[in-house]
Amino acid sequence: MVKCIEVLPPSKSEKNWAITFQQAEGDYSPICGTLRVQSKRSDAEYLVTEFPTGWVGRGFHLEKIAGGTDAESEAYDCFVAKHGTQHTCDCRGFTHTGACKHIKSLVALIENRWV
Repeated sequence: MVKCIEVLPPSKSEKNWAITFQQAEGDYSPICGTLRVQSKRSDAEYLVTEFPTGWVGRGFHLEKIAGGTDAESEAYDCFVAKHGTQHTCDCRGFTHTGACKHIKSLVALIENRWV
Protein backbone atom coordinates (compact mmCIF):
# COMPACT_ATOMS: atom_id res chain seq x y z
CA MET A 1 0.00 0.00 0.00
CA VAL A 2 1.14 3.51 -0.80
CA LYS A 3 0.71 6.31 1.70
CA CYS A 4 0.50 9.85 0.28
CA ILE A 5 0.57 13.15 2.19
CA GLU A 6 -0.15 16.69 1.00
CA VAL A 7 -0.45 20.04 2.76
CA LEU A 8 -3.33 21.92 1.17
CA PRO A 9 -3.59 25.66 0.51
CA PRO A 10 -5.27 27.74 3.22
CA SER A 11 -9.02 28.21 2.95
CA LYS A 12 -11.42 30.62 4.63
CA SER A 13 -12.19 28.14 7.42
CA GLU A 14 -8.85 26.31 7.64
CA LYS A 15 -5.51 28.10 7.54
CA ASN A 16 -3.36 25.00 8.05
CA TRP A 17 -4.60 21.60 6.93
CA ALA A 18 -3.35 18.47 5.28
CA ILE A 19 -4.57 15.19 3.88
CA THR A 20 -3.10 11.72 4.14
CA PHE A 21 -4.29 9.03 1.76
CA GLN A 22 -3.62 5.31 2.12
CA GLN A 23 -4.43 3.48 -1.11
CA ALA A 24 -6.39 0.24 -0.86
CA GLU A 25 -4.92 -2.99 -2.12
CA GLY A 26 -6.40 -4.74 -5.16
CA ASP A 27 -7.26 -3.54 -8.63
CA TYR A 28 -10.94 -4.45 -8.90
CA SER A 29 -12.49 -2.94 -5.80
CA PRO A 30 -14.53 0.28 -5.75
CA ILE A 31 -12.79 1.06 -2.45
CA CYS A 32 -10.07 3.60 -3.16
CA GLY A 33 -8.53 3.72 0.32
CA THR A 34 -8.62 5.78 3.51
CA LEU A 35 -8.47 9.56 3.66
CA ARG A 36 -7.45 11.49 6.74
CA VAL A 37 -8.17 15.23 6.85
CA GLN A 38 -6.27 17.05 9.61
CA SER A 39 -6.55 20.67 10.66
CA LYS A 40 -6.41 22.78 13.75
CA ARG A 41 -10.21 22.41 14.17
CA SER A 42 -10.66 18.74 13.38
CA ASP A 43 -9.15 15.39 12.56
CA ALA A 44 -11.32 13.01 10.55
CA GLU A 45 -10.71 9.72 8.77
CA TYR A 46 -12.89 8.30 5.97
CA LEU A 47 -13.15 5.16 3.90
CA VAL A 48 -13.31 6.40 0.28
CA THR A 49 -15.37 4.41 -2.22
CA GLU A 50 -15.95 5.48 -5.81
CA PHE A 51 -19.35 4.98 -7.43
CA PRO A 52 -20.52 5.48 -11.01
CA THR A 53 -22.57 8.54 -11.97
CA GLY A 54 -24.41 9.60 -15.09
CA TRP A 55 -22.65 12.98 -15.04
CA VAL A 56 -19.30 14.14 -16.37
CA GLY A 57 -17.12 13.66 -13.32
CA ARG A 58 -16.60 11.20 -10.48
CA GLY A 59 -18.74 10.19 -7.51
CA PHE A 60 -17.35 9.26 -4.10
CA HIS A 61 -18.83 7.98 -0.85
CA LEU A 62 -16.88 9.01 2.25
CA GLU A 63 -17.75 6.82 5.23
CA LYS A 64 -16.54 8.27 8.51
CA ILE A 65 -14.16 5.97 10.38
CA ALA A 66 -13.17 8.38 13.15
CA GLY A 67 -13.35 12.01 14.22
CA GLY A 68 -14.94 14.84 12.29
CA THR A 69 -16.86 17.95 13.26
CA ASP A 70 -20.41 16.69 12.64
CA ALA A 71 -21.34 14.02 15.16
CA GLU A 72 -24.70 13.38 13.45
CA SER A 73 -23.33 12.44 10.02
CA GLU A 74 -21.63 9.12 9.41
CA ALA A 75 -21.04 9.47 5.66
CA TYR A 76 -21.05 11.92 2.76
CA ASP A 77 -21.73 11.53 -0.95
CA CYS A 78 -19.64 13.81 -3.14
CA PHE A 79 -19.49 14.55 -6.84
CA VAL A 80 -16.32 16.03 -8.34
CA ALA A 81 -17.16 17.55 -11.72
CA LYS A 82 -14.63 17.02 -14.48
CA HIS A 83 -14.42 20.71 -15.31
CA GLY A 84 -14.57 21.92 -11.71
CA THR A 85 -17.72 24.01 -11.84
CA GLN A 86 -20.47 21.81 -10.42
CA HIS A 87 -18.97 19.94 -7.46
CA THR A 88 -21.45 18.81 -4.80
CA CYS A 89 -21.32 17.30 -1.33
CA ASP A 90 -24.18 16.54 1.04
CA CYS A 91 -22.33 17.76 4.14
CA ARG A 92 -23.53 20.76 6.17
CA GLY A 93 -20.55 22.89 5.16
CA PHE A 94 -21.18 22.52 1.45
CA THR A 95 -24.92 23.04 1.93
CA HIS A 96 -24.29 26.38 3.71
CA THR A 97 -21.27 27.74 1.83
CA GLY A 98 -20.93 25.84 -1.45
CA ALA A 99 -17.47 24.57 -0.45
CA CYS A 100 -16.11 21.94 1.95
CA LYS A 101 -13.05 19.99 3.01
CA HIS A 102 -14.43 16.81 1.44
CA ILE A 103 -14.53 18.27 -2.08
CA LYS A 104 -11.18 20.04 -1.69
CA SER A 105 -9.60 16.80 -0.46
CA LEU A 106 -11.10 14.73 -3.29
CA VAL A 107 -9.97 17.28 -5.89
CA ALA A 108 -6.43 16.99 -4.49
CA LEU A 109 -6.62 13.16 -4.65
CA ILE A 110 -7.68 13.32 -8.30
CA GLU A 111 -5.14 16.00 -9.28
CA ASN A 112 -2.34 13.97 -7.68
CA ARG A 113 -3.64 10.83 -9.44
CA TRP A 114 -3.98 9.02 -6.13
CA VAL A 115 -7.48 7.90 -7.20
